[in-house]
This record gives sequence, C-alpha cells and structure tokens, in this order.
Amino acid sequence: MRKLLLYSGLSLLTSLNITAQAQQNKSLGQISGNLMEPLSVFTGTAHNICLVLGIAFLAGALIQYKNHRDNPSQAPISRSIFLLIFGLVLVALPLIGKLSDSAELLS
Repeated sequence: MRKLLLYSGLSLLTSLNITAQAQQNKSLGQISGNLMEPLSVFTGTAHNICLVLGIAFLAGALIQYKNHRDNPSQAPISRSIFLLIFGLVLVALPLIGKLSDSAELLS
C-alpha cells in the first residue's frame, strides 16, 4: 500500500512539473529533454554498478577455481564457470550499451 501511495505521489509530482513547464510556453521536446537528464544519471550509475559487480564476479571465479584446485569435493567447478560467465556478461553489458550509443550518433 505504501509503494502504491509513493508511486502515485511521484507520478502526481511529475505531472504537475510537466504541466508547469508546459505553461511556461516550452515545447514538448524541451520538456522531454528535461526529463531525460535524470535518466542519463541513472543509466551511468547502472553501467558503473554492472562494471563493479562484473569485476567482483570475475575475482570470485578466480578464487573459486583456486579453491577447486585445492579441494575439488568442496568447491565444484560449475560454481567457477557460472561466476566467470556471469562476470563476463556484467562487464560486457555497459560496453555494449556504450557501443550502441555511439552507433546511434553515427547514423
């Protein structure tokens, strides 16, 4: 119930902000440009989080592989492989996003 009230309050504030900006003779393009700025901050934060988590998973994969070499019955190799694949995916996501952003600018 609290989430519903929070989301409805946020949408109300957003709609009031859009209405106030529209009354100041701003075009819809300018209003959408103002709304894109916080989204770019969120996207940059998400990219940084993906990189940090990806590097952490890659380090964890190396540690798990070392543990597997020391005692194979305690640490299965599947855990190391899973951490390696998941870490590579997390590291690649921001890079793919940045490549797609630059491709949009070129076309």
